Amino acid sequence: MATVRIALAKRVCIQRLCVLKRLIQIVGWLLLGIGVIACESDKPSRNDTVLDVQAHIQQLQLSNQISTFTFTPQIGGRGLHFGLVEADNVLKVDERLLSLPAPKVSSSSDNIGYLGHINWIGPQAEWWLHQTENRERRQQKAVWPPDAHTVLASATVNAISNNAVNMTLPASPVTGLRLDKSYVLQDDGSLQLDVTATNTRQASVAWDIWFNTRLNANSVLYVPVAGAQNVRIDTFGETPFKQALVVDEGLLTIDLTVADRLKGKAFVQPSKGWMAAFTADQLFVIEFTLQPQAAIHPAQGQLEFYLDYSAKSADAGLLEMELHSPYTHLELGESFSAHEVWRVYSYEGPNAALYHRKQLALLGYK
Repeated sequence: MATVRIALAKRVCIQRLCVLKRLIQIVGWLLLGIGVIACESDKPSRNDTVLDVQAHIQQLQLSNQISTFTFTPQIGGRGLHFGLVEADNVLKVDERLLSLPAPKVSSSSDNIGYLGHINWIGPQAEWWLHQTENRERRQQKAVWPPDAHTVLASATVNAISNNAVNMTLPASPVTGLRLDKSYVLQDDGSLQLDVTATNTRQASVAWDIWFNTRLNANSVLYVPVAGAQNVRIDTFGETPFKQALVVDEGLLTIDLTVADRLKGKAFVQPSKGWMAAFTADQLFVIEFTLQPQAAIHPAQGQLEFYLDYSAKSADAGLLEMELHSPYTHLELGESFSAHEVWRVYSYEGPNAALYHRKQLALLGYK
């Protein structure tokens, strides 16, 4: 009887061992399959940005009783919203893209049009010339897209409070720069934006810091200039963009009534350290340190404005308000900084130049 029980026990053990081995084999196959799938999904396409299904775009807010500023440490430490409390956003953003997963970043990534406020590195003509990460773009001397490590990478938040944040982006293999960014919302409702660029390469580099702030295309722009000789124009297509640029009594503006379709870019040497736009029932002003023209890379302007406007679909276009820092040479470990200050005021007056100028003068912008 004991012999029978031992035999039965051995048979049961053998059966269980076989089942266990079979399970281990199946699990191994599954893990191998998952590994293959993961390896394939980790391969970026030649030109497309791969989406990370585990990381969604985070939005954080600085606020006080006067204004609010929303940003994300992802997608380049980007600004997403600025305006008076309970007022509309003066920035233009693509809300649909913000609801999608955050992108993985490589030197082959394409641009993603989140818009809002972002920093580029200038000059644009040299974006892909000083790197070996993407040889095709270097050979083509590509001027598009911008470096994804600068505009799409996630920053590390070093410190944050109700009214301030400091972040660091990883060093870019395309530019060699590491960017430290800070946003500080002041008690008067203004926002101070500071960027410090540090060279992480053994070799010297030369770049500028480029602030790019996107607004709706029907925003009305005002910029102080000494005269038309301080404005250089690039046109895109057959639109009468040049005719729409008006310099009158020391202010440059873009007359959106000139045509139903306007597209072009203006490079401006300003006469004072501010630029402004009337948009979303608010007056949005960017203040900066005025630089001599010789300090700015000759291919750029201290201020630049890109407009893509259609009277039939103003929501589809945009206005870019851009600021360049001085063009700066850096050895390994050296840094340089640039900053601008944003202000926003309520505006309930007519959408006409006479009233715009009066409001600007009342606030000291003459």
